[in-house]
Amino acid sequence: YQADLSSSYNIPEKWYFADAQPYYLSAGPSGAILGFFDDILAAKVEISEDSGRHILNLEIPLSRGETRKTPFRLWLWSDIGTPDKWAAIDEWTSVYDSLSAYYHEIAGISRTEPKPVLWYTYWGDETSPSGTPPLEESVFYRVSQTELLTARNYGFGVFMLDGPWESDWEHPEGSYLPGSCSGHSLNAPWSLDLSRMLGGEEAFNILSRKADELGIDFIVWITPGHLSNSSPLFVEHPDWVRWRPTGIPEHAGYADITGTRMESGWFDYAISRIKDLAENSTFDGFLVDSWLTFGLYPDASGMNTQITPSLQSSIQMQKMWREMGLDQIYIEGTGPFGISSGGYGWELSFFGGDSETPWRQFETIRGREYGLYRYNADTMIEADSYYRTLASKGIISVFSKSLFEQWSPDVVESIKQTNRDYMKVLPWMKQRHLLGNGDTWLGVEWISNNPDGRVLFSFAEFTYSLPPEMAVEDVTADRVLDVGGILYTEPYHTYLIRNQ
Repeated sequence: YQADLSSSYNIPEKWYFADAQPYYLSAGPSGAILGFFDDILAAKVEISEDSGRHILNLEIPLSRGETRKTPFRLWLWSDIGTPDKWAAIDEWTSVYDSLSAYYHEIAGISRTEPKPVLWYTYWGDETSPSGTPPLEESVFYRVSQTELLTARNYGFGVFMLDGPWESDWEHPEGSYLPGSCSGHSLNAPWSLDLSRMLGGEEAFNILSRKADELGIDFIVWITPGHLSNSSPLFVEHPDWVRWRPTGIPEHAGYADITGTRMESGWFDYAISRIKDLAENSTFDGFLVDSWLTFGLYPDASGMNTQITPSLQSSIQMQKMWREMGLDQIYIEGTGPFGISSGGYGWELSFFGGDSETPWRQFETIRGREYGLYRYNADTMIEADSYYRTLASKGIISVFSKSLFEQWSPDVVESIKQTNRDYMKVLPWMKQRHLLGNGDTWLGVEWISNNPDGRVLFSFAEFTYSLPPEMAVEDVTADRVLDVGGILYTEPYHTYLIRNQ
């Protein structure tokens, strides 16, 4: 369904499995058509509209080997139409779930369930100027005693720690390589060793154990596909550098970092470091930065072999993480291999950038939060929109606990209640159905794999019919209702419906 029918349907060049979902779907009153590949493939796609027709331009990489081939492109057609936009969006959701399950089975990896996320990003003046601080003064330790408690008290399911690795930030300018453009960035790692200036492994282990004790999934920011230009690892292992066919290192448009070659000793090094960390701490997964660039871009390092995208290596790395029990995976980019993340500018606004653009981008979301299905958006936060997002099984990240001090008490209480409602009913949220009347979005119904259970998120007052033997719990009000087969909903209430 295209929300704005007055505009043309155009999608600029994207990569499947990186910044575009790996299928094409068009559905309407006269029927539906679906196109997808029968295997995982990092193809480029561009879609344009010409005289009412959608034109797909696909660049499909050939496989390596003596026999070069591509997967099959499959097309499915149904003459059963979708009568309104709510039915069309349900069709899109069903296709997404089916193809996601199919590709996950091919890859041999599990699927992450989205949970509300609280971020923590630290600033340079929070740490000692050099060396390793005393344990109880370290950032990792202090976060375990403060931010984690905020995450628990406000009902968040995931706590994300930004930039925990040794990086440009903790090294003096005199140690940067000439011409490296290194500039004290926490997100330009030198290695996959935990930062000693932030507390090192001892304080990190305290932090991870505290999260486990509080029942919160603890994930960390990671960059498996790039390092700082000043990283000694590049000096020691020049074959780890990823190259473009044009003869320059792959930088994906950044000045201070360079891509790592996935088909080199870097891959084994990265897996080994994460394995050691996972064996000594209890964290749960990663926010994978640059999945849509360094996680996928082709590598021209070995010009004697065919150049192919690095998607398969990135999927293999993720599979090995999950085998270590690190199954909470969020990615910068588009799934289905991990919860999609990014895209709406609030992070830049929060950390001192443009404040107007994120509000304009938020207007493309408001009232259409169903489009954030299994997506972790960095956008502005309004209480009702936040509720509709979680009701749709999407996430809007909260970037700092300081935001709770800026919002009104009513907004803070609404965010807290929404998180708690969602975390309680998440096990029953398996098949999504949008409820609408004309252009008015009334709520979201979720059907569980158990036919005796379902969840209802209500955005307005309406009546909802159900078998009389079903019991209804108003999760928001924390009370059981006697409805007699007809539930009269209240706006922004969550209901858990089960067989008595």
